[in-house]
Amino acid sequence: MSRFKDDDKERYLTYSIVVRQADEEKGIKEQVVTKKMAKFIDGGPKEFLDWTYHFFQLAKLKEWGPEDKFHNTKILLEGDLLDAFNHYEASANDGDMRMGDDDFTKALYQASIVVEMLPLRVD
Repeated sequence: MSRFKDDDKERYLTYSIVVRQADEEKGIKEQVVTKKMAKFIDGGPKEFLDWTYHFFQLAKLKEWGPEDKFHNTKILLEGDLLDAFNHYEASANDGDMRMGDDDFTKALYQASIVVEMLPLRVD
C-alpha cells in the first residue's frame, strides 16, 4: 500500500484553491478545496489532450497568468516533452521577459508534437 502512496507523490501534485475568502468581521472562515493534478510523464496524443484540458481548468481556477502557467507546466511535464517545452519557451521569449498567453499556448502546442513521436511504452 505504501508503494502506491509513493507512486502517487511521484505522479501527482496537489494544489489548494481558495473558493471563499475569510472575513473576520462577518465570521466567515476561508474555504479551500484541493485539486490533484497529474504530471505528464508518458502517454499518447489523447492522454496529452486530456492532461492539457485539466491543466487549463486548474490554471483558470488558480487565476494563473502566463508566467504561472510556464512555471507550473515545467513542474508537471517530464522527459522529452519537458525538454521540448523548454526549447520552445526559449524561442518564444526572444529576449522579451514578458510573455503572454499566446506565447504559452504556442510553446505548449509546439512541444506537444513530441508526444506523437514518443515510442509507446509496453509493460
